[in-house]
Amino acid sequence: MRYIQTLAAVVLCTACAKQVASNTDTTGNEPETPSPTTQVSLVGRWELVGYQDPSNRTMEVVPKEFDPPYVMTISSEESVLIFGPLNRLTADLLASRDDLRFENVLVTEMGSTNTDLVNYEEELYGLINGSVSYEIREYQLIFFFYGKKNVVWKWAPE
Repeated sequence: MRYIQTLAAVVLCTACAKQVASNTDTTGNEPETPSPTTQVSLVGRWELVGYQDPSNRTMEVVPKEFDPPYVMTISSEESVLIFGPLNRLTADLLASRDDLRFENVLVTEMGSTNTDLVNYEEELYGLINGSVSYEIREYQLIFFFYGKKNVVWKWAPE
């Protein structure tokens, strides 16, 4: 079980690192291949940025009064990716979709860890239960809720 948890966190962070390394620079040129010593920090957290309307790309930023922020954290000790703590806004979002199972992501809802790992993949894009998908763009993780607003997260390395 611990192996699966660690694997899940490493896969997601590896995917993030691959995406960051593959981006072109501001001049439009392909970046040089990073040296083996170049590393992206695997310790940090995904912070909730806000909700994006998929039709016009406008962003609804999460209100500042929600404290603590809703984050996914990678523990430096166990390298386990978790959701939490929940605030009312995000708790309602998850509660409305109790069938969600996230690929390569471990979900903690109200303190209980869901370790169902669906379809191990190294791809940056994955389809989850035919209704939710995620994509990693630079340091952002976006969950696509079809027919609803996208949920956008930003990586904050420690």
